Amino acid sequence: MKQKRLHRSVNFDTDVDTLLPTLFSASEQAQKFLEHVKKSGGKVKLVLELGGEDDVCMTMEASPELASMARELKLQFRTGLIADGYNIRKVDFSKIHGVAGNDLNKLADALELTDGANVLDLMCGYGAVSSHILGYAKDNGKSVRLSMCDLHKVQLDRIPDDVRSSVEDVTVSDARNLPYLDGKFDAVVIKMGLHEVPQIDQPLIFQQVFRVLKPGGRFVIWEVMPDTGEQQDAFTEQMQKKNELAGYESIVVDRYFTRGEQMPWLFEEGGFVDVRQVFEANFHQSTLGRLDSELGGDRTKLDALNAFVRRCTPQSIRPSVDYKDEGDSISMKVPNRIFRAKKPE
Repeated sequence: MKQKRLHRSVNFDTDVDTLLPTLFSASEQAQKFLEHVKKSGGKVKLVLELGGEDDVCMTMEASPELASMARELKLQFRTGLIADGYNIRKVDFSKIHGVAGNDLNKLADALELTDGANVLDLMCGYGAVSSHILGYAKDNGKSVRLSMCDLHKVQLDRIPDDVRSSVEDVTVSDARNLPYLDGKFDAVVIKMGLHEVPQIDQPLIFQQVFRVLKPGGRFVIWEVMPDTGEQQDAFTEQMQKKNELAGYESIVVDRYFTRGEQMPWLFEEGGFVDVRQVFEANFHQSTLGRLDSELGGDRTKLDALNAFVRRCTPQSIRPSVDYKDEGDSISMKVPNRIFRAKKPE
């Protein structure tokens, strides 16, 4: 599905205590309205007022001409006030996902780095992939100009000083609306990030990456990719329950894990060619491994998660995912795959 909605992150990199991190999105119809507002030199103010007795009032303040245009376009203003899971979640993903250095070498290999290449680590978090790319390039006698981009400033603040001092820029921005110039990068990598946005928005990321890549540039994705719809449903439900127990509200709402068969379609719809899977591994994910890192060491939450996993994992898929129930720990293997594709020359 070709999506053309506009996404902007607002107030994500600010020290003003009274401003909340805000995401703003606009449909194609709304974008026409916003463009008209800009060209006309007018202003529109969207106001949400919360008061006692559950009073909620949402209004749009604009000139009569702009208000009339908004009504003609049948625009509707929606808002959501939600806890940002990534402002809470501070974990070492290598311990959760069981990723080895040799696995990360496969990711770096797929980028086909050349000396002096411009590389974007998108949805980079605290910089584990960037750190590995810098080391990999050095070990192979190459230099790279590396940019790091993530929506969550709290995660970017965790980037080690030696990595931060070695990259071109660290940018707070939404992968659905990148701030970079067209054709800037030789390669873009996303590791375990695509699933953090809703399914309807995932094509937007491919469109943006296509835009910022040079002709012939490589786009590499490492993702959890269940094999079947049944595996996909069971894994998604388990992750949603874990995130609910951990208090990661936005992650519960937003996440969508693609199946392996869906990934080539996303690349091709985004305009990419030479789509291929270059790596596959099955990592064992354990509920007990989430106890300290995400459940705050609360055994009652672990018990609740285990009870849920037992209920929602169909008997029919347990052999295929190597399901093991050891009482306080339930584990299963989850396919992780690396795909690479190129922007046409």
